[in-house]
Amino acid sequence: MPGKQVENLLIMQRDLALSLHGSSTTREAYEKILDMLMRIDPIDSGGVYELDTENRSLHLAAHRGLLPETVRQVENYSKDQEQYRLIMKGDVLYRDDIGSNPLPEFFRIKDRIKTLGVIPVAHEGSIIAALNIASHGADYFPDTVKAAVESVAAQMGGVIRNIRYREQIFEQQKNLLSLFNTIDDMVFILDNSGNILGINEAVTKKLGYSIDELRSRSVLEVHPAELREEAAVVVGRMISGEEKVCHIPVQSREGRRLPVETKITPGSWSGTPAIFGITRDVSERILLEKKVRETSERLELALRGGN
Repeated sequence: MPGKQVENLLIMQRDLALSLHGSSTTREAYEKILDMLMRIDPIDSGGVYELDTENRSLHLAAHRGLLPETVRQVENYSKDQEQYRLIMKGDVLYRDDIGSNPLPEFFRIKDRIKTLGVIPVAHEGSIIAALNIASHGADYFPDTVKAAVESVAAQMGGVIRNIRYREQIFEQQKNLLSLFNTIDDMVFILDNSGNILGINEAVTKKLGYSIDELRSRSVLEVHPAELREEAAVVVGRMISGEEKVCHIPVQSREGRRLPVETKITPGSWSGTPAIFGITRDVSERILLEKKVRETSERLELALRGGN
């Protein structure tokens, strides 16, 4: 029943489109695509090749129904190989189109695949991947199947680009978070009312608070209770530009006071205006200054005694 088959294919394409937009990684998207394709008769195997633009090569990122030996033989194509050049031309190729080209020979001889299709995946005119389908039992793919697979490939381009963009942003966020948490100074991210939006790991290590304990609380609460009013005045002056540094100590969860030097700078956090407070523990500096003073005093006394 061709009509029923076409209807089923359209339903599968619709469901796949909805599912793809919920994918968080390209690998997840490829697995969903292959799962859907394996439900289309006579497709029983296939794969998705990803383009590595830096190395100008194609890598088999996901596959179904292929022998391990086949996967080892075809998992990478370099720019010097005919398979790479064929895909990068952007033409949709099926076995009859390819003829005696070596692309299907290995599949036919080693894996006993009878029919093979190669559908390049493009985005904004550039090839970014390739979708391969194959059948061990059929001598050709019906036109309805070809149309369905090519429609899927057409959807893939934009989806892959969007996912890769999200992956890049996520990777950048991880890198920034890693950098954020390697800073020795305590960092407080505040809203314009002075409430804490985030902290780095230095705050947890030095003051003993977790982000859950501090989130939405006023930053003044990390100062000793009797100094909070003074801290509020100084912070207000810093925001208005009258003061550059705050030397009011902070207090740990256990009540231990730390002498600090705090500076603030305006910025943005999660798309909203924010204030970044950089608080440096100056305990060692104060201890060193004290030792220098004591040494200077002893030296002065020694010189006086010598006179």
